[in-house]
Amino acid sequence: MKASTIVPLMKWKHSLLIIGIISLMTGFSGNTQTTHDMYCKHQQAFLRNQQQTSHPLYAKYDVGFYGIDIALERNSVNVAGHVEIRGKSLVSNLDTLCLELLPELQIDSVVLNTNQSVYVRDNNLLFILVNPLIQLNDPFVLRIYYHGTPPTGGFFAGISTDVSTQWGNEVTWTLSEPFNARDWFPVKQDLKDKADSAWIFITTDTANKAGSNGILTAITPMGNGKHRFEWKTSYPIDYYLISAAVADYQEYTLYAKPAGFADSIPIVNYIYDAPGCLEFYQTDLDRTRDFLELFSEKYGLYPFAAEKYGHCQVHLGGGMEHQTMSTMGAFNFDLNSHELSHQWFGDHVTCATWSDIWLNEGFATYSQYIAAQQLMNQTAADDFMIGMQNYVMSEDGGSVYIPPAEANDVWRIFNGRLSYNKGAVILHVLRYEINNDELFFEVLRQYQEVFGGETATGDDFFDIAGQVTGLNFQVFANQWYYGEGFPVYDIHWLQSNDSLFILSEQHTSSPVTPFYEMHVPFRVSFNGGDTLLRFEQQNQEELFVIPFVPEIQAIELNPRGKTLLKTRTISQGIARPEPAPLITVFPNPFEEELRVFFKETGKPHHIRLADVTGRIVLEQTTELSSMRINTRTLAGGLYILMYGENESATRLIRK
Repeated sequence: MKASTIVPLMKWKHSLLIIGIISLMTGFSGNTQTTHDMYCKHQQAFLRNQQQTSHPLYAKYDVGFYGIDIALERNSVNVAGHVEIRGKSLVSNLDTLCLELLPELQIDSVVLNTNQSVYVRDNNLLFILVNPLIQLNDPFVLRIYYHGTPPTGGFFAGISTDVSTQWGNEVTWTLSEPFNARDWFPVKQDLKDKADSAWIFITTDTANKAGSNGILTAITPMGNGKHRFEWKTSYPIDYYLISAAVADYQEYTLYAKPAGFADSIPIVNYIYDAPGCLEFYQTDLDRTRDFLELFSEKYGLYPFAAEKYGHCQVHLGGGMEHQTMSTMGAFNFDLNSHELSHQWFGDHVTCATWSDIWLNEGFATYSQYIAAQQLMNQTAADDFMIGMQNYVMSEDGGSVYIPPAEANDVWRIFNGRLSYNKGAVILHVLRYEINNDELFFEVLRQYQEVFGGETATGDDFFDIAGQVTGLNFQVFANQWYYGEGFPVYDIHWLQSNDSLFILSEQHTSSPVTPFYEMHVPFRVSFNGGDTLLRFEQQNQEELFVIPFVPEIQAIELNPRGKTLLKTRTISQGIARPEPAPLITVFPNPFEEELRVFFKETGKPHHIRLADVTGRIVLEQTTELSSMRINTRTLAGGLYILMYGENESATRLIRK
């Protein structure tokens, strides 16, 4: 999903409704009191776990199929029809099926297998009382007939209708992410329970076309000026990726031919049938072919190649990655590439929890960078990346991972700075850390291969990255994904005796993450050109020394946004640095003797002195609080004094 304008969404509430339950039970052949107690028990368990985005009863059954058969028109959000849900029990003696459906949608009847069923409604929750009980692994078929006019308004409305201000077309569309499929059909809103397949049948006026998921298998005349568009998908699909859009559309189809794929993949576009509309967007629509072929190369073959990709145009400030047919408010390079890439990252592999929305939105946003890098030029891609990094660093805190307590907040889930931009930027950082594009893209392909058709967490992705590269990304995940903020650098440099000395001091923007273990890129400009250097920052303060003969004119940290960091200062001259936290060195410069004073007492102290080539010229140990070093025999020049755990208290001194 990518939104240019988002308006507030009311939070849904849960309350325990007891009045009227008995009257709903009159057709139930079981014990009324037992059923009522069972319902209250289930509902109280839900109320104790309101931080969850799904009801505890969801764990008791699995959805295999959604069959949606509804009537929609292009100028109304009224919906009427039925939904068939095929599933199986995951427990013995399954007594209740729990779904969600807005109370504004009235239920006409419920049929479980072949029997009329009693149901209980509590605000958005719908409880189907099972009689006879369903046993472990036994299948069931549930049909719910319903109708009504749900509330609408705002980007996240489950169903909306509007008139295009640019083209004048009326259009009705659905958008169920994250919690609003219940606005237009009875549904189990559980990310981890993908249906194996779905049918979406939409009956509408013959002046309209209706777009949805999968393949259009038939357009059936229904009489009375109506016809039915019958869409079917045979791929696993999450509840929020099921869609419908109705308007006076024209169809524009083109074909992509990914390398190594024997057939072509149709790209089916439902565009307003308004004069000039198709011509206005055709160049951008045609570019979708390039994106699909590029992402197939980088991520693996388009995951729904046996069906299609496509777009339905609606009056929306952004786009939504409905599986095989994105719902689009406009068409341009960034939006088209973003929504298409979601077919891999979000649709084929879906985040297992809303806490891990990074796996959807961060990856799709980074795909915009990859598209710019491969189909435009590196400068355009760099400009895009630097813009994202600046946005990320416009505030000091915030994690990409969403704490579970915040994962019901739609604004936190779709936070542009964190879920989208920082999510993309940390993938860019990961790519720089791996330092091998072939391996980086193999990580993305293996992630698709292992979790395709299923759901995954951020930890699952980092496990795949570790398996492919042989590296351990737990520290990376703790710092960049679960941690907050970003690194901030002060750089001091000096060129002496044909060597370059860089003292790199790292601070962080947030105390939540006190240090980032990372590689740091530098560009060194000199008479006649420049060169890129890459050092590993393993401690908050590091001294990097390399041979460097050409006269240096300037040093730049993180050229063209190769990783994520903020440069606070870059200064030349480090012959007299500030004392290290653990030692004080005097005098500096020195002549015949050097004194070292230790801040810690009651422990042995070991120092090493090296020349600018890195050769150790002197080592000395003491248990006293200070040390005298005889330096009469040392030649004049720069020396490196090393002390402390990991020799972190490293200082340049001069004779």
